[in-house]
Amino acid sequence: MTNGFAADVLICGAGAAGLTLGIELARRGISFQLIEKMSEPFRGSRGKGIQPRTQEIFEDLGILDRVVAAGGVYPPMRVYGDDGSYIEKDTGERPDPTPAEPYAIALMIPQFLTERIMRERLAELGHRVEYGCELVGFEQGENGVMARLAGPNGEQTVRARYLVGADGGHSFVRGALGLNFPGKTLGVRAVVADVLLTGLDRDAWHQFNDGDMERMVATCPLAGTDLFQSQAPIPLDGEVDLSAEQLGRLINERTGRGDVRVDSVAWASAYLMNARLADRYRVDRVFLVGDAAHIHPPTGGQGLNTSVQDAYNLGWKLAAVLDGADDCLLDTYEQERRPVAESVLGLSTRLLDAQKQGGM
Repeated sequence: MTNGFAADVLICGAGAAGLTLGIELARRGISFQLIEKMSEPFRGSRGKGIQPRTQEIFEDLGILDRVVAAGGVYPPMRVYGDDGSYIEKDTGERPDPTPAEPYAIALMIPQFLTERIMRERLAELGHRVEYGCELVGFEQGENGVMARLAGPNGEQTVRARYLVGADGGHSFVRGALGLNFPGKTLGVRAVVADVLLTGLDRDAWHQFNDGDMERMVATCPLAGTDLFQSQAPIPLDGEVDLSAEQLGRLINERTGRGDVRVDSVAWASAYLMNARLADRYRVDRVFLVGDAAHIHPPTGGQGLNTSVQDAYNLGWKLAAVLDGADDCLLDTYEQERRPVAESVLGLSTRLLDAQKQGGM
């Protein structure tokens, strides 16, 4: 405890954003408490692309070598025609590294492996996530935040100098602050699933019926695992069956093949695509990072990356202010990061529109 505070920073949410912030604060000697309302770590592949700028951050945090070892590079995209023929194309440019941009290509690693590596790094720095601990209320004062936490042993009140909401698209922190989350629902509902399957090679990202939102399906081998990530748009309404049998049926119907068999499902989710951006990232001593501040469709592979970059930007600034720097430094977090999210929202939405037209 520091001068009546349980910690300098209370971090609500232990996904990629919360873990990044925890590592950044830990290595700078800042006390924090990292809580997560789920009882166990997230186990899906969702944010599988690690962009070059994020690789630079991971190097600084001391985890890039582990991420490289655990993952891999993206395979070529294999786009199939109706007759079963296909063309292959690279998934992105591969320029030579430069001193200004030392990492030139995106890496692929499922999100659950990235976050596992982050938790290991956090443990090396002497910290851990408190699972099953939920933020249920808070009040701000001149010198700190009083937060109410609910966990297995009941409710407790803790005091921190700052609170950071890294609690996702349905952020409790954002809602409690009364911040608007303007944007739009994009009219696309999709399923994403991590599956064990046979019938498709692991040396390509298989895409069928590009541009046909009723028949499209894409299945990609997940580096570092035996799994494939399968994605497909689905009707906006109705129940969704995410069983192995039904996912296998969906893939075979949309590919026109009968030889793909889904043996098991490790994780699956159905979701509506949205593009939304919080009005503000800071209200006095409370901040938003990652999906709590912005959400957008997965096209472009930027979701996890913007979350990591948000947290990295905020982390060193919180540490500096807690070490005596002027509080106005914290205002630069929103000034720098919100325009980036605005740009990413525009890009990912345009890429989704292009995908609908078969332009990707």
